[in-house]
Amino acid sequence: MFRKSALLISLALLTVFYVCRAQSTSDVVLKDGDKVNFIGNSITHAGEFHNFILLYYATRFPEANVTFYNSGIWGDNANSFLRRMDEDILNKPAHYSVVMAGMNDVNRALYAAANQGDPEIEAKKQRALSDYRGYMELVIQRLQEAKTEVILQKPSIYDQTGDLPAENMYGVNDALQQCAVIVDELAAEYNLMVVDYWTILNTLNQQVQASDPKATLISNDRIHPDTPGNFIMAYQFLKDTGVPRTVAGINISDGKLKQSKNCKIDDFQASDSLITFSYLANSLPFPVAPEAEPALELVPFMQELNAETLRVKKLPIGDYALTIDDVFVANYSSEELAAGVNLALEKNMPQYKQAEQVRVQTVLYRSLQRKLRDIKRVEINYLPDSIKNGTFEDIKNYIETLKNANDPKYTHNKNLFDNYLINKPEENDIEQQLLAVNNQIYSINKPVTRKFRLSAGAMTDPDADITHVWEFEEPVVSNKVEGWTIVNYGSPGTSNGILNLTGIQTYNHIRYDVPAGNAIDPTQSKTAIIRLKNGTEDTKARFYWWGSQATAAFIEFDISANDTEFKEYKIDLSRDSRWDGTISIIRFDVPSPLRSSSFSKTIDIDYVKMSEEVLAEPEPEPVQPMAPLIPSPFGVNLAGAEFGKNMPGVYGSDYTYPTSEELDYFKSKGLNLIRLPFKWERIQHQLNGTLNVEELNRIKTFVTAARARGMWVLLDMHNYGRRKIDTTEYIIGDPILPVSAAADVWRKLADEFKTSENIWGYGIMNEPHDMLPSTPWTEIAQAIITEIRSVDSTTTIVVAGDSWSSAERWPSASDNLKNLEDPSDNLIFEGHVYFDDDASGKYDQSYDDEGADPNIGITRTAPFVNWVKQNGFRGFIGEYGVPDDDPRWLVTLDNMLAYLKENCVNGTYWAAGPWWGSYRLAVEPIGGSERPQMAVLEQYKTANSECVAETDPQTHIWEFNGTVENNRIDGWTIVNYTNANSADGILNLTVSQTYQHIKYDVPASNAIDPTHSRYAVIRLKNETPETKARFYWWGPVGDNVANFIEFDISANDADYKEYVVDLSQNTAWTGKSNIRIIRFDVPALAGAASLGENVRIDQVKLLSSLPQIQTYTWHFDEPVVNNKVEGWNIVNYTNASTSNSVLSLTTAQTYNNIRFDVPVAEPIDPSVYKYATIKMKNGTGDSKARFYWWGPVGDNVAHFVEFDILANDTDYKEYTVDLSQEASWTGNSHIRIIRFDVPSPVSQASFGNVVEIDCITLSPDNPKIAQDSVLLNPVITAMFDDSTESKLTVYKNEGRNMSMAVEVPEDTQGRITVTDMFGKKLADESRSFTKGQQAVEIGIEGSLPGFYIVTFYNNKRKEKVSKKFMIRLQ
Repeated sequence: MFRKSALLISLALLTVFYVCRAQSTSDVVLKDGDKVNFIGNSITHAGEFHNFILLYYATRFPEANVTFYNSGIWGDNANSFLRRMDEDILNKPAHYSVVMAGMNDVNRALYAAANQGDPEIEAKKQRALSDYRGYMELVIQRLQEAKTEVILQKPSIYDQTGDLPAENMYGVNDALQQCAVIVDELAAEYNLMVVDYWTILNTLNQQVQASDPKATLISNDRIHPDTPGNFIMAYQFLKDTGVPRTVAGINISDGKLKQSKNCKIDDFQASDSLITFSYLANSLPFPVAPEAEPALELVPFMQELNAETLRVKKLPIGDYALTIDDVFVANYSSEELAAGVNLALEKNMPQYKQAEQVRVQTVLYRSLQRKLRDIKRVEINYLPDSIKNGTFEDIKNYIETLKNANDPKYTHNKNLFDNYLINKPEENDIEQQLLAVNNQIYSINKPVTRKFRLSAGAMTDPDADITHVWEFEEPVVSNKVEGWTIVNYGSPGTSNGILNLTGIQTYNHIRYDVPAGNAIDPTQSKTAIIRLKNGTEDTKARFYWWGSQATAAFIEFDISANDTEFKEYKIDLSRDSRWDGTISIIRFDVPSPLRSSSFSKTIDIDYVKMSEEVLAEPEPEPVQPMAPLIPSPFGVNLAGAEFGKNMPGVYGSDYTYPTSEELDYFKSKGLNLIRLPFKWERIQHQLNGTLNVEELNRIKTFVTAARARGMWVLLDMHNYGRRKIDTTEYIIGDPILPVSAAADVWRKLADEFKTSENIWGYGIMNEPHDMLPSTPWTEIAQAIITEIRSVDSTTTIVVAGDSWSSAERWPSASDNLKNLEDPSDNLIFEGHVYFDDDASGKYDQSYDDEGADPNIGITRTAPFVNWVKQNGFRGFIGEYGVPDDDPRWLVTLDNMLAYLKENCVNGTYWAAGPWWGSYRLAVEPIGGSERPQMAVLEQYKTANSECVAETDPQTHIWEFNGTVENNRIDGWTIVNYTNANSADGILNLTVSQTYQHIKYDVPASNAIDPTHSRYAVIRLKNETPETKARFYWWGPVGDNVANFIEFDISANDADYKEYVVDLSQNTAWTGKSNIRIIRFDVPALAGAASLGENVRIDQVKLLSSLPQIQTYTWHFDEPVVNNKVEGWNIVNYTNASTSNSVLSLTTAQTYNNIRFDVPVAEPIDPSVYKYATIKMKNGTGDSKARFYWWGPVGDNVAHFVEFDILANDTDYKEYTVDLSQEASWTGNSHIRIIRFDVPSPVSQASFGNVVEIDCITLSPDNPKIAQDSVLLNPVITAMFDDSTESKLTVYKNEGRNMSMAVEVPEDTQGRITVTDMFGKKLADESRSFTKGQQAVEIGIEGSLPGFYIVTFYNNKRKEKVSKKFMIRLQ
């Protein structure tokens, strides 16, 4: 409670008018109207210390216009002053010339450790000091001759005591001390004033280094004072030149105004609880820049040179609130007021804010002076005399010559020269701007009348919680303002306390590198505040900081879009454990990211603050129910956390995490599965160490955000079976990177996430490939599974395939994964697929050049899908993607997704994520516009949930291991053959009549389901000259119609051959409820020449599907390591390397080769693979090559086929070696080694020439057969009754025409249709057909490679013949 004072008359008012004498420049060295020229080296050139002096005069003596010139030149010494005296110093008439030299005069290089062995070094040092004295004296004389008063400045110090990065030229500072002595001597001789920088800087620098050897008032280069150092120099100049202490002073006692100094007081009124008055000071307080504030702890500047004192004595004891112009300034106790308070410390008072505006203009004044000095520096120090007075074009050409020649003069000063070319044409304008700024300084620096109010009782400070504030009153200089660095925004500037920015890139930010003088204490500053007007369409922003952790942390927050007014946003830091330690940087990214549609739009920032306020805890985000786990969901990869080559890298710079906005987007599309790639090196910094808390929190934050939206997350360790340790990458299984380490990290991850209800699976490794032979991927995967199950028995484990997880190569590369053991029986296998020519996902060519087709996705995923189904496993395609620049890719994607869905396999598209930008495969919307791929993706939300696992395609088999008794064997009846017998599993039959057959009456115990058994296969050796055979069948009892298919067989066989009868499209087979009899007639009709000849049958079987025959393909996508690539050993060639999927080899000897040692687990069956193809460009002059092979162990004979190649190729050519007729190939059980010698031999003239290999394939079919089309079964016949048959034969297509033959038993009307595998009709033609066979051509809408169905309808007979066929590229 405010107590009445006996010394104050209750409610009595006392009005006083009091005027004090104003301070004037008559008491100081520099007077009103004086012009002061600062002459010196780079320290003067930089302009900081004398800019502080300018600011002092502009605020302390507002009516006195003192002009300050900058005549510093970087690198100058006293001798240099003399050389430029007329053209650059005396051309600025000045009342005072303030001179400083020494730092370059002492020749610092003389003090380098490397030079101390020079026997004349001490003499050289003394000579430099002698020269300094001589030149300084000449400078003084020249200046005095020009009638200017000279003030000498002792040099600043060289920091030879600090623990700093720059080389320490010990002794330089001692030499500078001698320079200081010389200055004193010259000053005494010429009766000059001296300002002593050396002593105060040397003393204070040693003081700060007493507690911290790394501290310095000089910068890390040991030469140039930093901002506090420059401020101390200004302080010393002002002290030595006798400036006044007081800004203003008010002394009140016992309710009466006793004294005022340098101000005018009006309307003084005092009561027992209130004192008010009007105050017009003659000066403004000096506004200390934040970066200079550390100097206030070292020099008594505020006490000695910046005192604006308010003293109020004999107040009742208590607290009092001071407002000025109704702005709260501070609360003071009566004791503090009695002692006197310095108002210049109160940065929020109106006169201080006015002074800040003056400081803003002086900073701009300095930046303009710097531009002009940089122009002079180029012209004086770097231009030859011949062009100094030349045209700007002459100078520009000279600089361009330096640049083109990579001249060190240019390369060492690139920014200086580049800015010269920008600023020189504007030199006159810059000089005019300098004058205008000077006028502005002396326009806005005039004090105005302020209303003071001192009232009893403390007030609540509206900014009491504010610990830091940046109001952007200063101009933007070199993309910096008030300590904030502006990054990537365009056209930054300030106006009326608003920072104006233009968004021009995806990622833009303002960054504050926290200085020691404005430290941010996270225990006090608990909320970050920004007030802005967002003119863009984007609605996310981020606040980053760097604290005790090595990497950046950030909080994302929402902002409104398309603002018309300013809005304030508060970021709660109080609950974030990462907000601790020493905060070195804070940063705002607004917006983040910036979409291209927002480029060129503005973001205006009013202020940034840090506050002690603790915000209320936000309401928890509502949690949505989880999307169903079955049927399996489709989704996307949200990439970003695996970005960057630096490990662990810097979060927010090298890598990022996806945002909640992205989750919302893909949730809205019904894509509920997110594959989240991350890096092992980031989640666990040390092998077998603890998980990194920050990275773990980032993943958990994402998983929690996904859970809130009811979405599943697949954690994907995106490491390819490898890990970096320091900067070296190791393969798992290396002694440095043992398998146990991979198992360890996954056990720890599983322990962290086992209770998360939305983890779809643990993706234990992305795309392992080329693992160590001693440690195959299956062994590593098993170890990881075992460790995970030690802590988590329920979460699904997702196992990617070997060889980059290729779905196409799965049966050959990853078949051994079926042997993995999971005690929880909860594995999913993961394949990847892309549709470009090398399946890499680079898509660096057009759709046509990539060799794509609508069904290539089906073709490439089918081996994986079939493997999954045959083994009864669950499958998942973790990556697939297509470019957005050709709609045909979308058809391919659509076809594959339909195939996956139908086969109960789900997948995640590659990719989405916040940093993709214009990446062609990305499905992240750009500028609010959706990517074309999304129209396809959103159609596939889940896979089918019911699919029959295909175990063994074989449904029935007869191997004739029994004995022929009564013309029967293994259930088969032998009809009309003679001498029937069996031996070694071969049924031997002798042809004796025109018609003979073997017939199987199907027993109930071995029933044939025609919907499941769709192919009939017979393996035989036909020793007759006949070339036709037939397969017959009869349906259930009562169905007495004999249906058959006739097929071709080879005559006079020497070897066994297998024939497949395709029943899958024949409704006379598939339409039956069961099959009662099957029969083979071989041959179908025997002529006289065949009587007595033998037919030998090895095997008969029925299949549900045809086995997938893999093509061995080597694309050379991987790098050459130790002369090996993708299993091929490179022998004698030099400079072996791969680039863009091409193996480049240089011929160095007569015989060179690449050799493939076939893995035991993946043998090459020569009965299946009969064609070797190499695609290459032969840069030599030789035209012969060879393909070699070796059979099983023990076969040490090198077999080869020589083939012709073109010499001196400019293009790639494909060469196919036909091995089908090579007995030394087909006669082997398997092949152990294959080898290409290209060329062979190499002539000496070709040594050093290059051979480039694009790819190598081994295939069952000759790729040169049917460039446009291949028919799997060329003749398909359907039998409908004993007397009528319709036949359809498809040959090939030419362009848009498909050729076929139709045979009908009578004249009829008919119709032919062609559809793709998804029912899209490509052709539909009706026409008349005459009895017999006729050729037909059908026009179709495109014939890209893939599966198709052609159907013939006989209208008269109501018959239909359909057949699936495939078109494929050569």
